[in-house]
Amino acid sequence: MFACIIYACELQEEKITTDPSVELTFSTDTIFFDTVFTSVGSITKRLKVYNTSNNAVEIESISIGDKTDSPYSLVINGFEANSLNKTRVLGNDSLLILVKVLIDPQDKDLPYIVQDSVVFETNGNFQDVKLVSWGQDAIFFRSGSVQSVDCNSVWDSLRPYVIYDSLLIPEDCTLTLQEGTRVYFAPSAALFVGGTLTINGTAESPVTVTGIRRDETYIDAPGQWDAIYFLQTSTNNSIDYALLENGNIGLYLGTPDEDVNPDLTISHSIIRNFVSAGIQSVSSDLEITNSLIYDCVENTVLCTAGGNYYFYNNTFAAESRDVFRDAPSFVITNYLPISDTEALAEELNATLYNNIIWGRLEEELLLDQIEDVGFNIIAEKNIVKSNYSYFDTENLPNQNPLFFDSSENDYHLDSLGESPAVDAGMQLNIATDLDGNTRDELPDIGAYEYLPKE
Repeated sequence: MFACIIYACELQEEKITTDPSVELTFSTDTIFFDTVFTSVGSITKRLKVYNTSNNAVEIESISIGDKTDSPYSLVINGFEANSLNKTRVLGNDSLLILVKVLIDPQDKDLPYIVQDSVVFETNGNFQDVKLVSWGQDAIFFRSGSVQSVDCNSVWDSLRPYVIYDSLLIPEDCTLTLQEGTRVYFAPSAALFVGGTLTINGTAESPVTVTGIRRDETYIDAPGQWDAIYFLQTSTNNSIDYALLENGNIGLYLGTPDEDVNPDLTISHSIIRNFVSAGIQSVSSDLEITNSLIYDCVENTVLCTAGGNYYFYNNTFAAESRDVFRDAPSFVITNYLPISDTEALAEELNATLYNNIIWGRLEEELLLDQIEDVGFNIIAEKNIVKSNYSYFDTENLPNQNPLFFDSSENDYHLDSLGESPAVDAGMQLNIATDLDGNTRDELPDIGAYEYLPKE
């Protein structure tokens, strides 16, 4: 009697059905990997396989479509294998498959599509999930240590440049990045500029400098590479129409000298998503025009230990609520502490015309000085989230610039033309804005000239 009871209570979800009408379902019908550099593995993606029947099914086989020569690899329920036979899935249960791709170079400039599929045979049914990747051949720098670029090199847009470890531009040498050049840094990699860096992007085809991962989860992730460091011997650097993103520091300027001429000029550029600072400068000379710096964890701009700074028609925005921040985002000081009792101090001169310095804190500006060391600020026609007396006259302190949609990282002026920045700037004879649009006789404050959005 007891045995009969046990037999009658056999779990339905363990009984295998061979009914051909029972099919598997999947968490997606296509696993897509965005740009994957050849010889660089992708991230791992997950595929869930569901048995929605009340009974168990036995999957006769799971395999990559091209079993012998596929760039894709699988981990099926913890087993690394591109094929597995007779896998049972209980009723109303699921199976986990992990998918990766490693693409061999094909000596092509343009991205190319790499396809395969995961094929399932169950109860005489064949089902598949498509695997799709964009493969991209690249020029790799991978030496295991800091590698010097060839003197007076020119990089173009035909293939991206992927930098492992770090690169050095030697003193008295120039590296030029032409329009559309794409540079991707691996974790902890950096560019050290001992000579000159020239970036010549355009509004239609900017130069991009970012992290090596192009998958969706990495698109807005800071800290994926280190920084671009301008060393003391570096001079005559220029950056025009560039996008720098997702590192520790965007640009670190350490070029002290005896003159007031900028060792780095930046224009028409976007610097975003850095851990420490978009721009950090120590005792150096910098000019930045028509540029946008935003969503940096600590500082948009950090200028310390003096120097000479020229800021014209820029937008510095620190409105992200994704990170905790309790200190101002825009910092200018004439000193840099080097111990508990000592500081490096040099004269500081800063000119700010037509800028927006804005964020979510009540005070987004820190101006600090050591007495008896020069500290000179000239500021006119700026919208500043600040209570500093420097901005009491000839500026627009604490007047909301009314960005179009900062939650979507759109820092154009509002679509109705009601921003206090509209027509409020001083004439600096700057011909175009960050988008390349013409500035009129009454220029707007910030990186963007107002245009009604359609």
